[in-house]
Amino acid sequence: MFALEGALARTGASRAVFGVFEASAPILVAGLFYLTTSAVWLDWPLSGLGIWLLAVAAVGGFAGPAGVWAVDALAAGLAYLLMAAIEPWVRRL
Repeated sequence: MFALEGALARTGASRAVFGVFEASAPILVAGLFYLTTSAVWLDWPLSGLGIWLLAVAAVGGFAGPAGVWAVDALAAGLAYLLMAAIEPWVRRL
């Protein structure tokens, strides 16, 4: 992630591009991590969270450099709250 940010700086990317990248890249990395981990453990709720985070990171950038923070925070934050609520119930099954 930091290497890509350095490459963006080297190629002369604008501040708006940095804003979108800095907001969405950590969510993208977390989504990839959750998706690959869920594939190993066959954890379907975690897989759903990973797919959702990947979608949020991909679509959030279309909200612009200021709106991406709001979209990412709301969509990813609500997904984490939902997972915290359903995870104990899923584990009992």
